[in-house]
Amino acid sequence: MNEDPRKIGLKTGLRQLTAYQLERVINYDKEMVLDTYNYCDGKFCPLAVGLGIDDMSEPSHDKVFNLLTNMGYKVYNTRGIKGEFYTTNRKEDLLQAAKEVLREKQLGD
Repeated sequence: MNEDPRKIGLKTGLRQLTAYQLERVINYDKEMVLDTYNYCDGKFCPLAVGLGIDDMSEPSHDKVFNLLTNMGYKVYNTRGIKGEFYTTNRKEDLLQAAKEVLREKQLGD
């Protein structure tokens, strides 16, 4: 069975994080931004959460985006990719992909 191209893209983005950072995303108890923005209305994207920059003072989408990209991280790993994964059940799909990537990293240790 082939993996959905959007799931592959999402997992590629999540692989930028360490096991510890993935656990931050999986265990995050606040809402995250899961589409279009890296920050919006008090919510950060999973990459920002994983990296621990969700405590930034006076955040904005541009500030978070610039910080992530200046640090060398690739953002928008599912943009423009056709598929069903991470379209209607984004939170559940994110957590599934993050747990799969975490397992990969744990098995690789």
